[in-house]
Amino acid sequence: MARPSTLKSVLILRFIAAATLPLVLCGWLAYRFLVDRQLADAHADLHRQAVSIRDQVGEFSDRVGSNLVLIGNSVGKLQVMAPSEIDPFLQFAANQSEYFEALYLLDRKMRVASLGLPDFMATRRRDLMQLDFSGLGLLNGGQRRQLTTVGSNGAYVTVSDTFVSLATGKPSVMMLLPLADGFLLGTVNLDRLSSYLQNRQRDDDMVFAVTDHRGTLIAHTDQQLAVERGNYLHHQEIHVALASGIETAGKTHEDGSLLESVAVVRQTGWAVHASLSREVALHDARRLGSILLGTLVAAVLLAGGIAFWQARQVVRPLRILRDGTRGVASGDYRRLGEVGRYGYAELDDLAANFLEMGAAVMERETFLRASEERFRSLLAGMGEGMLIISPDGRVIDCNEAAERIFSLSRREIVGRELLPEQWQMIREDGTAILPADYPSNATLASGTDTNNQLVGFCAPDGRELWLQMNSRAQWSLHGEISAVVLTFADVTRLKVAEASLRIGKLRYQELFQQFSALLEGITDRIYLMSPSLQVVWTNAGGDDGEAGGGGSPRCGCCFAMPADDFEKCPDCPVLRCFASGRREIGELVDRYGVTWSLRVFPVKAEEMVAQVVLIAEDITETLENELQRSRASRLAALGELAAGVAHEINNPISGVINYAQLILNHAAENSRDRDLAQRIIKEGDRIATIVRELLTFAREGSSDPQTVSIREALAEALSLCESQLRKDMIELRLDLPNDLPGIESRNHQLQQLFLNLISNARHALAEKYPGAHADKILAISGRQVERDGRPHIRLKVRDHGTGIPPELLERVLNPFVTTKPAGVGTGLGLSISFDIAKKHGGLLKIASEHGAWTEVTVDLPVSAVASGGATSP
Repeated sequence: MARPSTLKSVLILRFIAAATLPLVLCGWLAYRFLVDRQLADAHADLHRQAVSIRDQVGEFSDRVGSNLVLIGNSVGKLQVMAPSEIDPFLQFAANQSEYFEALYLLDRKMRVASLGLPDFMATRRRDLMQLDFSGLGLLNGGQRRQLTTVGSNGAYVTVSDTFVSLATGKPSVMMLLPLADGFLLGTVNLDRLSSYLQNRQRDDDMVFAVTDHRGTLIAHTDQQLAVERGNYLHHQEIHVALASGIETAGKTHEDGSLLESVAVVRQTGWAVHASLSREVALHDARRLGSILLGTLVAAVLLAGGIAFWQARQVVRPLRILRDGTRGVASGDYRRLGEVGRYGYAELDDLAANFLEMGAAVMERETFLRASEERFRSLLAGMGEGMLIISPDGRVIDCNEAAERIFSLSRREIVGRELLPEQWQMIREDGTAILPADYPSNATLASGTDTNNQLVGFCAPDGRELWLQMNSRAQWSLHGEISAVVLTFADVTRLKVAEASLRIGKLRYQELFQQFSALLEGITDRIYLMSPSLQVVWTNAGGDDGEAGGGGSPRCGCCFAMPADDFEKCPDCPVLRCFASGRREIGELVDRYGVTWSLRVFPVKAEEMVAQVVLIAEDITETLENELQRSRASRLAALGELAAGVAHEINNPISGVINYAQLILNHAAENSRDRDLAQRIIKEGDRIATIVRELLTFAREGSSDPQTVSIREALAEALSLCESQLRKDMIELRLDLPNDLPGIESRNHQLQQLFLNLISNARHALAEKYPGAHADKILAISGRQVERDGRPHIRLKVRDHGTGIPPELLERVLNPFVTTKPAGVGTGLGLSISFDIAKKHGGLLKIASEHGAWTEVTVDLPVSAVASGGATSP
């Protein structure tokens, strides 16, 4: 339905709705109340009728059972007193009874002994006498219900399921009464039940049905349906009642068309079903609904008339206000005089507001006209050019600056497209800009503003004009672009200056690259330092951080370092150069053991040192070479001294040993002289051995390498320092297998390696334990291992001495680094040992815990000759 388009229609509809809605609601509630009440009354009445029929059916079954008991009592007496009178009595009873179609006297074998039939069934007497009831379920308990009727012998009457009578073709049941000598069986016609139901039906409103316990129809208000004997178990209520004995007091059928009630006959287990059409039950409610509907229609018509009249009274002042609004919109403010007072507070308030609005519109229109004049004056005095572009891409207005920049008149610009004829718009790289990519056209297409876009214009005369453009979209009240404002500044001179600067920059970059390549080719490290001691530039690619790896000078004053790693260097040459403004020199050993020669030059600006150039030269190798030459000179002098001392000692000691041997030869066994002579010879041999080893150690030559036994080399080293170990009360523990293979070595270098390691361990143990101690132990062990696919001898020298501080552990292998006090050690022992291991193709590593222990591991490759077996010690 279309929505009302006028205020008058809306007022009419809303008044009608307000007037009739309470009536509709009350009528609907009353109708619903009546419907529910009538349904409840109908359910109650229906259940009362079902219960009444249930009671009648129960009374009927009790009367039939009582009648059978009376006949059975008489038959029992005749069986005793006059058996021949039984058949006539049964025939008489069948003709006189209004319940039984036939009476059978059965013997104990369930065969017919006597038979009583009505006269209309006399022709079937012979057929019925032949019946055998031994298979009848009623006799063995399979299909029977026990009534409350009791015979004279205390036996109960039982009733069977329904069946179609062979004689009448109508629904029947059998009742059985046990006798003293047999059974009395009667078949009962159920037509009387149908008559009960038909008498109960009132004006064809209620429908009644009786089913047996299997759901088979016994009786019905419609006699034809009773004859058809349909099954009613598909009715949920009947099924529940027959299965559980639970009655249904009142319920609406699943499809909502019927009201139902079910009662259960306790005597026989049958079900009584009563039903009533819902339309019939609600007949009175339907009639009341028609009355309410007519009342509603009349109320709507009356409300419509009143609403129409009231709407006209309200809408007439509004039409006057509408006409006044149109006049204000067209600029005719005279229409405001037609607006007056209308007698309604709301309309009078609206009219007053309208008059105020009209006055405000007049005032603002005057203000806008003045603003327009000021805006046009501002456009005329702008230094930047401005174009206003319509949605179709044509210029609709411009200012004087635009005329001046393009050197065109207003007539040549307005009414035409953005680009004049034979003009071309280009980018900075010289490529042409397509019309779709023009700043104004891009804004018209997407609504997105363009900011500071640099574009060039090529005039037909070859002149280039460079403009920096901005485009802004102007939106209408309907959300559409009404125009695009294009502003631009002439940056042609700036563009020329920028091109000159770009060429100068390229030249500067070329010179800078050449200068950088020249400086980076210098092997020395060059640093340009700021007054805040930050590195501005360097030709060093980076610091590898390894000891002796050629890292940069680690001077805290010269390089930014973490707070926990900062250590101000003494007499920093960089600080001195900033302070003095002259060339300064210095020398620095960083924490990796690298020695640097530092030269610092000032870079001045306006008589002030703005920066300094630091040139750092690695002189570590030069110093080491000088130390090696000095050490070689000392060793040569020591060799000459050792040779002279050995010669001077060997001659007298040989005489002492010879004289002692003569004494030994002439001394008696077990004599004191013999013992003394043996001691002299032993000590003399020891002196000769020490002198010989000292002479061998002092000799430096270029002898060829030879296979040396680790055990022999260690024994020769211990012979030189064993007495010192005993003097310091150090316990020596050796763990060297006898089958260790030999290694390639020359000039007793292994003895020197072992002496350095044992000497360091002895000094650490003596410093920690001045006297004897259980933990004052020097342990030396050796094993054969595999490293890099080649067999090696791994020697470990471990002591429980003072250990090495963590800050010295990573550079203790550098020359001149020592943990000993000043004047005690030179700091060359571990460096020489590391060099010896390296020259043998091996490796030396140190692990230590400060204050607890130190362990030196030396891996030396096995000799190629001895790799198949060990050299004998």
